[in-house]
Amino acid sequence: DHAYRGFVSGNTLTALINFPLEDRKTLLLLAGIVPAYVYTEAKLFKVQNTESLMLQLKNGPGRLTQRVWLEAEEFAVTRIETLRGSKLELEANFTDFVNVQGFLLPRSVIIKGNKVMLSLKYKQFTINEPLQQETFELALPEGIEILPW
Repeated sequence: DHAYRGFVSGNTLTALINFPLEDRKTLLLLAGIVPAYVYTEAKLFKVQNTESLMLQLKNGPGRLTQRVWLEAEEFAVTRIETLRGSKLELEANFTDFVNVQGFLLPRSVIIKGNKVMLSLKYKQFTINEPLQQETFELALPEGIEILPW
C-alpha cells in the first residue's frame, strides 16, 4: 500500500482516483451544497407521492443536466445527479441532517461516479473555528510507502 504526499492542486482527486469533479465542486458536495454551473434552463417538479421537490437544471441541449432533490419543508438537498447527455456522471446522497447555527448539514454523504465511491460520516461540526496545523497531519499505518505528488 502507498500514500501520496505533496501540494494539492485544483484537481487532485481527479488525478489520483479518477473522480468526476474538480476538487472545489467536490468540497461543496461534501457540505451538501449544490455545485454551480451556468444553466440555460431550470424546471421545478413535485416528486409524486412525497413532499419532496426536484429541481432540474440544464446547461444547453444534450449537454449537462443536474437534478437536485429537495426536502420540501426545509429545502435540504437530499440527492444530486449529474448527467452528461443521458449518461449518469455523478450521484450524491445526503442523509442524517443536523442544524448547525441555522444551517442544515448532512452527517452522511455518499458520492458515486467514474467507478469511484466516496463515503463520509461526520461526527461533529464546528463553524469558523481556527484550525491547528496538526489537523492536516494524518498518521499513516506502518508499512505504507509515501510517494511524492
